Amino acid sequence: MLDVFTMVILLILHIIFMFVVLLMYLIILGGSNTKSDEERFYEDKEQMDYLKKYKNKESKK
Repeated sequence: MLDVFTMVILLILHIIFMFVVLLMYLIILGGSNTKSDEERFYEDKEQMDYLKKYKNKESKK
């Protein structure tokens, strides 16, 4: 009897975790789709600046 109860609990937990994962995926996907061209430009510029600084730090070592 304990085995059936354990399996039901595990199934319920699995369904809850899959639901949470799906919600997180949709939030991340929605956040990246709603960016304007200006926001993408600033993010790209910020990433390029970071990579230049990182490259400079590596070359000084």
